Amino acid sequence: AEVWYNKGIALRKLGRADEALACYDEALDINPRDANA
Repeated sequence: AEVWYNKGIALRKLGRADEALACYDEALDINPRDANA
């Protein structure tokens, strides 16, 4: 889950918000209790 979260951060910084949200969703699918995602 952490990898998906970190990828989301990187994509958000690149201005690719839609892709970042998809990564955060993946992180939550893996670990629904991840408060960061």
